[in-house]
Amino acid sequence: MIVMKLSQVPNKTTGNGIKIFCYLCFIVSCYLIFLRFEVALSQQPEPQPLAGFTVESVIPDNQLDKNQTYFYLGVQPSNQQIIQVKIRSLQKEPVTVALSIHDAVNGTEGQIDYTQTSPKLDSSLTNSITQIVHLQNKEATVTVKNFEEKIVNYEIKIPKEPFSGVKLGALRFIKQLEDESLTSNQFTSTYAYTISVMLTEDKQPFDEGAELQLKKVGTTISAGQPVVQVTYQNRQPKVMKEATITNWLTKKGQTKELLKKVQADVTVAPNSLLAMDLPLNDVVLPAGTYTVHSQVSAGNREWQWRKDFTITQTQIKQWSTNTPSAKRQPFLLVGSSAMVLVVVSIYFYLKKSRTK
Repeated sequence: MIVMKLSQVPNKTTGNGIKIFCYLCFIVSCYLIFLRFEVALSQQPEPQPLAGFTVESVIPDNQLDKNQTYFYLGVQPSNQQIIQVKIRSLQKEPVTVALSIHDAVNGTEGQIDYTQTSPKLDSSLTNSITQIVHLQNKEATVTVKNFEEKIVNYEIKIPKEPFSGVKLGALRFIKQLEDESLTSNQFTSTYAYTISVMLTEDKQPFDEGAELQLKKVGTTISAGQPVVQVTYQNRQPKVMKEATITNWLTKKGQTKELLKKVQADVTVAPNSLLAMDLPLNDVVLPAGTYTVHSQVSAGNREWQWRKDFTITQTQIKQWSTNTPSAKRQPFLLVGSSAMVLVVVSIYFYLKKSRTK
């Protein structure tokens, strides 16, 4: 015989209370989840429409590698040359394409970046691609429609002073937005194509001879989060490929690793600066002096450095007020407090209902 205690018999009041409790917990949980992820969600772009166009490089006779679709050209001092790119419409409706030329720099994830419009160039770089390559007709856009094809001409003017190694950059083709009312504060999606341009006079291997030097170490805000940033310099007009960079952080004079990051398959642009981030994540670093240990390997070559730097109380205070996670803390505190109050209130309400 199974005996059920009176307190176990669900009455109507208790059942409704449990339903209310579950419902409120669900609402408050959703609220907290929204607060936690609202910044990330606001940064997600909408699904992109079809580009409506495509591009194709017209490979000239002085192309050094005929198997590549980017421009890898052997040039001579004071020479001039026209290179061409076909822009082909893929739809009846007109598409306007913005044309731009960019120098090769480095992103923080270890890949060459051709998207920056006014990047900080290294002091070792002279006569960059944007100084050598220009649009022939100076038009910044081209419009194609109804499956037609147009050719864009670029003029290359090689300086009279000889250069060694390579000059690296890219041609960019970006679909213009139809709605010009969109502001810079709105996240929008665009289609873009990139064709690299690499020029050489000595025709030596472009990926042999790069040399890294440790330039500086410090803290900064990257992608909204505090990081230790290690900056290297490649003063050579050569590309470094398939490098592995390992950075770790210790207190000065100690060996315990506080932070560590290994980045593989790193590519470094010629004559460029490379900034690698070491995220703090949830590690709390008090003010003091620290040591960054850095190791880079590429092929059969290897470099190692150690460099001290100081984190001040002022920097820590700036992190706590200027990062998105810090700005969310008051909202999270309010939400958490609200949830605790709801749970406690429902608990006493149910307890009182059972007593009755």
